[in-house]
Amino acid sequence: MKLRVVHRTAYAYSEPVSTSHHEAHLAPRDGERRRTLVHDVAINPSPSLRRERFDYFGNRVLFFSLREPHRALEVVTTSVVDLGAVPPPPLESTPPWESVRDRVQGDRRRDLLDAYSFVFDSPMVKNMPALRDYAAPSFPAGRPLLEAVRELTARIRSDFVYDTAATDLATPLSEVLRPEPRAAESHPIVPARFCRAAAEQSPQRSAESRLWCVEWKQEAGAAVAQCQAVPGHRVDQAGRPADDATRRD
Repeated sequence: MKLRVVHRTAYAYSEPVSTSHHEAHLAPRDGERRRTLVHDVAINPSPSLRRERFDYFGNRVLFFSLREPHRALEVVTTSVVDLGAVPPPPLESTPPWESVRDRVQGDRRRDLLDAYSFVFDSPMVKNMPALRDYAAPSFPAGRPLLEAVRELTARIRSDFVYDTAATDLATPLSEVLRPEPRAAESHPIVPARFCRAAAEQSPQRSAESRLWCVEWKQEAGAAVAQCQAVPGHRVDQAGRPADDATRRD
C-alpha cells in the first residue's frame, strides 16, 4: 500500500521578520515494511541556507535560515511511503519481562543500546515507589513482556480519566498520582514511568536493570505508547502492531 502525505505549515507575521532560523522534523522514517519513495520540502520564501542531518534518534532533521525580510513563511512537505502488511505479534510468545530487563542491562548490541538510552531517570520522568506499586500486579514473575504491558496500559485506561485540561508536560507525576479524581491519561509520560518502575520490583536490581524502550507520538491529541520487546515486536497499548515511525525528539 502506498500513502501520499502532505503537511503544510504557514506563518503570517504582523511585522517584517528580518532573519529567522528553523529546525523541522518532517521526513518519514524508513523501517521494516516501510520505505519512503518520495520526500520533498518546499519552502517559501526560499531559504538562504538549508542543511540536513540525522539526530541522535535517527530522525532526519532539516535546518533552514531566512536572511531577507519577510512577512510570511510557508513550508509544504510531500511524502510518498510504501507500507507493507505487519502481522500481529504473538504477545504470549514474547520473552519474560525479567529476561528483557537483564538483557538491556548487559547486552551492548546497537538495538539494545537504543532501548538502554531510555532506562534512566529524566527531569520529568523519575522513579517513585507509588509507580512501582501500581505497576507490580501486571508484572508477576515470568510473565511475557507484552502481555504485561497490555494489561498495564488497559488498567491505566480504566483507572484514569482522560482530561486534556488536567495535566500538561510540566505536571509532576506526584501530582498525577494524587487520590481521586485521577486525570493522568492526558499526561504522556505516565505509562513510560510505570513500565520502568515495574522493572525495579526486585530490590537487588541496580538502576541499570530497568526495562525497555517506550516511545511516544501524538495521535488525535492523546499520547500513544509503543513498547518493544528485545528482541521482538513493537506494539501499541492495545497490543496491535506499531511501527517506529516516530522517535522521541
